[in-house]
Amino acid sequence: MTAAARTPVQVEPIARVLPMLSVPHLDREFDYLVSAEQSDDAQPGVRVRIRFHGRLVDAFLLERRNDTDHPGKLGWLDRVVSAEPVLTPEIRRLVDAVAARYAGTRPDVLRLAVPARHAR
Repeated sequence: MTAAARTPVQVEPIARVLPMLSVPHLDREFDYLVSAEQSDDAQPGVRVRIRFHGRLVDAFLLERRNDTDHPGKLGWLDRVVSAEPVLTPEIRRLVDAVAARYAGTRPDVLRLAVPARHAR
């Protein structure tokens, strides 16, 4: 589906995601639009794919929102990878604490805390 054909969901159309990048200055959240077709699956804690600087990148959806602080145009979530949330609030708090305590990046800690996806 092209970006022009997508329609944002009416309630909480913004997904705040954490890209799985190992670059320390990009250890922050970014906002993306959620299409109406993705809304049921795009819940906090699921793995998603996003287009980040022209390439597809894995990310975790941290929260859904009604507004954004970003002044520019938002991109769309490419797809929802995991049907079930794999990043629980407890794991997220632990990841934040470990990254802060040991001066690591949250994506690096997340790679160790949440197992990689395995297809059956």
